[in-house]
Amino acid sequence: MSLLEISNVSRQRIAHACFLVMALLLSLATGASAHDHEESEHTGSEGGAIKLSEQGKAAIGLQVEKVQVRAVPRRIQTTGKLEAIPTQEYIQHAPIAGRVAQVFVRLGDHVSAGQTLVSVSSPDLQELGAQIVSEKTQIEAEIKTRQAEFDGEISQSQTQRDLAEANFKRESRLFEEKIASQKAMQHAKAELDLAANKLMVARQKREVALAALKTKLSVNLQALKQRLKQLGLSDGDVERMLVSKTSMTSVPVRTARAGLVTELSVTPGQSIDPSVPLAKVSDLNKLWATANIYESDMSRVRLGESIVVKVSAFPEDIFSGKLSFISSSVDPVARVLPVKVEVTNQGNKLRPGMFAELAVETAEPTYGITLPKDAVLSDKGHYLVYVEKDGVYAPTSVEIGNSYGDKIEIRSGLSAGQSVVIRGAFQLDAQRLKSIGDTSLFSHPTEEGHDEHEHEEGGNQANTMVTPQFAIIVAIAFVFGCAVTALWLRKRTHKVSEEAAPREAELREKGT
Repeated sequence: MSLLEISNVSRQRIAHACFLVMALLLSLATGASAHDHEESEHTGSEGGAIKLSEQGKAAIGLQVEKVQVRAVPRRIQTTGKLEAIPTQEYIQHAPIAGRVAQVFVRLGDHVSAGQTLVSVSSPDLQELGAQIVSEKTQIEAEIKTRQAEFDGEISQSQTQRDLAEANFKRESRLFEEKIASQKAMQHAKAELDLAANKLMVARQKREVALAALKTKLSVNLQALKQRLKQLGLSDGDVERMLVSKTSMTSVPVRTARAGLVTELSVTPGQSIDPSVPLAKVSDLNKLWATANIYESDMSRVRLGESIVVKVSAFPEDIFSGKLSFISSSVDPVARVLPVKVEVTNQGNKLRPGMFAELAVETAEPTYGITLPKDAVLSDKGHYLVYVEKDGVYAPTSVEIGNSYGDKIEIRSGLSAGQSVVIRGAFQLDAQRLKSIGDTSLFSHPTEEGHDEHEHEEGGNQANTMVTPQFAIIVAIAFVFGCAVTALWLRKRTHKVSEEAAPREAELREKGT
């Protein structure tokens, strides 16, 4: 036999061995896959249905309830946005032109009514303060001068009256002694009456003149005080200024409302005038939740209806409100009706700008199926419950609706009389998904007679099983090695044939 023929035989034997090894590995992979499939059937479910042993029911605390149709409030749900009520916001302006001397609050501070926000220094304030001090000083000086003049007149009139009274007494005594005539006595009496009248007139003149001056002082001071109070000074500030007779250089700007400082627009040293807003103080004890009601629900909403408001920042808290405004016109594009809800801000947790979920509780009830929230499971954007029939628990897709406390509405997928798992549904779904849980607690409805066989052979099969992925990788590697070997043999055969060609030719020549 020639070397070329030997090489061809070797290649055939190698190819045959490769085929046998690959077939063996594929059969192992197929067996492992079949074993996996067989093992998957031992997890306790077939088509999603699960049969639970008594031990399993006790372990997860399984509870089943008959589906019933109950009366539930008709609820309209929508989304909205929280806003400050405009009438509850106060924008503080400077009452006078000037320059900001100090800022006493920060953004976000809670302030009370009358609290000083900033102080403003102003030449107008100094001028007005000097004017009121000067006015008071001048009028008080005039009062003192006139009072001295009137006191002199009264003193002179008092002296004249005293003399006239003494003369009258003397003439009366002489008339009684028959020394003086009655005429002389009467003349003395007339002089006494005239002197007394002059004294009374002087006193009245003094009182009227001084009262007029005091009234003038009071009126002028009151007008100037009112102007100072309009600038932000209190009665105490004005009185201290009048007592010290010095004009104030700055005026405190006080807020008229209590609330939260939601805007602060000035800094120390900034020039301002009455048109410049200094700060915004918002009373956030109540807020507006603005939302839209679809046209199909317009007939069911009424002013004063109770509203439940929830925000994502506080998912466990429920805020209550009343429907306080319903627009008189519908949005012609979106076909919605704008509404406003006055919400009580419990604990001052809510802030303007938050998005909110609103549920309008209408007075019109409806009927439907409700289940505990624990009975409904989320499954990749869908919802399902477990329905029990003949001891088998099967997942059933449902469509959910509104939430009512710990209950949730089921709009479709269930009917009255069905038995639904209301406790332990999560554990059933975990078994179905093969993600967690003790699978020994579950049994397939058709495999009750195979449990012992599974326990006996499960351990041995687990040790001898070859995974299909590993078998395929080994098969690919072996085929690749066979291909490389065949290529090497081909090159080697070609080289040998070239070297053996002269020798074979020489042998043929000798044989001939």
